[in-house]
Amino acid sequence: MSTKDFKVVLGGDFGSGRTSFATRFLDAKKNKKTLKAIKTETYPLLLQSSAGAATFTFFDTLVHAKGGLPDNSFFRTSDAAILFFDTTNETR
Repeated sequence: MSTKDFKVVLGGDFGSGRTSFATRFLDAKKNKKTLKAIKTETYPLLLQSSAGAATFTFFDTLVHAKGGLPDNSFFRTSDAAILFFDTTNETR
């Protein structure tokens, strides 16, 4: 049985909880890889279910205007996106 691959982009400001969310899964933390060209870290996670196996690759990236933002095709080719923001920061 083949595994289905899903690309999930985790986006948000510094300190918003993206990396904490991705590293909550032990397997994802062990297989972490860094893509220096776009300043992104990847955390692959293999999940087993009765319907078969699925691999979720979390792409942890900053979303800000100071550079390091991946191009539009990076986001367009993703299967899902989770945006993080700090609700305690009143300036945003």
